[in-house]
Amino acid sequence: LEPIRTGAGVAALDPATIHERLSPVYETVSRVAGALPDGTALIGFAGSPWTVACYMVEGHGSKEFQETRLWALRDPQVFGALIDVLVEATTAYLSHQIEAGAHAVQLFDSWSGVLSEDQFTRWCMAPTRAIVSQLKQRYPDVPVIGFPRGGGAKTADYVAFTGIDGVGIDTSMPV
Repeated sequence: LEPIRTGAGVAALDPATIHERLSPVYETVSRVAGALPDGTALIGFAGSPWTVACYMVEGHGSKEFQETRLWALRDPQVFGALIDVLVEATTAYLSHQIEAGAHAVQLFDSWSGVLSEDQFTRWCMAPTRAIVSQLKQRYPDVPVIGFPRGGGAKTADYVAFTGIDGVGIDTSMPV
């Protein structure tokens, strides 16, 4: 991907265009859901806005996501606009998966562990809460699972704040 690191790059994004590119995902979810035996749940999934932003800003994977973290610190208003676009796109993406037959959905915030406590609240928890709220308005009976990888001791706050129905944990989570 070409990295997005400016307000102009954010303004050029159009979340409405994702559905054409992602239609094979929706078709696959529909086919798999239709082929599953009764009582077998299909879990849809998406990367959370922070994690997706990390790849969009860096243009590739990283262990530190330095460019992304610096942009979020230096220009939180414009970076927040990117997160807002990703909240909208992620909500729509998960909604389409639910409509295609997913019985539950999971948000993977694979890189939330690189965030400080304040940044974790702003860039991980708040966007997740917005997505969960919108999904629950549309599909109140569909469970939403969150996975703030590397969240550690912040995971309990994540669960309480976001409204998720279940949480994935990793080795950073105290027993």
